[in-house]
Amino acid sequence: MQEDGAHRPPIFPAISDACLQHLFPDTSIGTSVAGCVRAALTEMELSYQLDPCLLNEKSDTNRGYWALADFVRRGCAAPRERDRRAAPAEHVPSEAPRAETVRPVLVQRAKTYAVHDVYAAIDKMDLDTIMAIRDKEFVLLLGGSDDVREKRTPLEHAISLGPRYERMSLFLAGSMSRFVNHLPEDRPLDNAQQAALHKVRTNLKLAIDHSLDKEQTGLLASYLQILVMSQGIAWIEKNVKAVERELHACFYATQGALLPQPTAAARDTVSYFLTHNLRTRCRTEHLVIATMDDYIANAASDLVLLALWDLVRGTRAPLPLYAFARDDRITGMFLDAVRDPTTRPHGPAGHAALRFAEAQDAHLRRHSATERFQLLEKICRQGAGSWEAGEVLV
Repeated sequence: MQEDGAHRPPIFPAISDACLQHLFPDTSIGTSVAGCVRAALTEMELSYQLDPCLLNEKSDTNRGYWALADFVRRGCAAPRERDRRAAPAEHVPSEAPRAETVRPVLVQRAKTYAVHDVYAAIDKMDLDTIMAIRDKEFVLLLGGSDDVREKRTPLEHAISLGPRYERMSLFLAGSMSRFVNHLPEDRPLDNAQQAALHKVRTNLKLAIDHSLDKEQTGLLASYLQILVMSQGIAWIEKNVKAVERELHACFYATQGALLPQPTAAARDTVSYFLTHNLRTRCRTEHLVIATMDDYIANAASDLVLLALWDLVRGTRAPLPLYAFARDDRITGMFLDAVRDPTTRPHGPAGHAALRFAEAQDAHLRRHSATERFQLLEKICRQGAGSWEAGEVLV
């Protein structure tokens, strides 16, 4: 979420299918080049919209995506401008036309939309209309019609149409992410914002369950990510504090005290947003969804690293929260801070932070999210115990 009134990242450029067809008319790669470019732009926009930008900052990759899309958009506009300049000048009569020949100019009224327009646009894969509705009246994308045919949310409807409509599901999810990112953090939400946020969360939970029913699990991690993002900065701060208390007990607990479990607490915090149906199927059917498991491991690892840094940083600045659960950005920032020779951390928690950094250095390749989480689990289990000489955590 973003603070109201702060500078916000620009909206991702809207590019029509007609524009892409004009720029990429051929089929030189065996299929429609315009269609391939559309698919790439959709993926880029989803990544851009899902970037939390909690402090108004997009990742370098997503800034690059925006710049590329804007370049394509300007490429569409350039031919029209050239055509306008090349058109022959119309003959201007020496005398003004008589009054009776002047025709009134009709002002076209702004188009209004209803929920049924959303479903119709999904059926037609009409992204231009969906974008127009998103920009004009976002809440229509969340459903809410009394029409029996439209009891499913628009996102559920797109999922029900099958894998071919995944682009529409991507865009609808991205629109919800965009809404979440632009909510204010410095004041309470008004009633309309609160109601829309509640509907966004309901939409995403229904989408998770409907995707499971349809065995379309490719976007589950995205739905879960937006659910977590919708909790805002306050949620991150609250849970970092809770994990920090667990870590403190882990490294400074007295003998015989209850065994703290900081990594389990972090994982449970993120897993809380899984629906009951998804939990049940994972438990009873041993269902494995790799992208979802990676997201949970990554977000849980970030909570632990944010808490561990707060435990050892002293007077130094906390790690920025805008990078939470975005690839391994928190890990990179944590490692840079810990490796600073002028502010080397001390004490049991400081030694744990250094162990994590040493294990990263000893690894020949970048750890996956699950490997990072398992590494943190092992370090926390050791607690304040001695570090065996020569042992490498991998």
